[in-house]
Amino acid sequence: MIAEFEKVVVDVTNLEEGLTFWSKLTGLERSLKDPAGRFHGLGIKTVQGEENSVILLQLVDEVKPGGGTHIDLRVKNVEIAVEQVLKIGGKLRKKPDFYPNKSSAFLEWAVMQDPYGNPFCLIRTQLE
Repeated sequence: MIAEFEKVVVDVTNLEEGLTFWSKLTGLERSLKDPAGRFHGLGIKTVQGEENSVILLQLVDEVKPGGGTHIDLRVKNVEIAVEQVLKIGGKLRKKPDFYPNKSSAFLEWAVMQDPYGNPFCLIRTQLE
């Protein structure tokens, strides 16, 4: 196993509208909110003692044709996981980086894709 399932991420162009829709659709309550205002979660689950959302809405300028939904996968080391995914046929879309920036990061991530072009993110949240 290279990574553990983390959550489903859905792109929206209006967080409030997206939160209302996905909350009514799934019955999940609003949960974790990104202080920068770009992400907002629905539902709570605990992974490795850390609270996290089940669905994460991500504010984007536009949702790409074909949709903007992907999964996040938790890893212990993003760079190693990227190499492992490349070895099994995945591709790198966006090199590892920190969010919101390296000096005040609360996660490290890379955007990958499967052999069919479907995107997914490798994330590490327990930064040293």
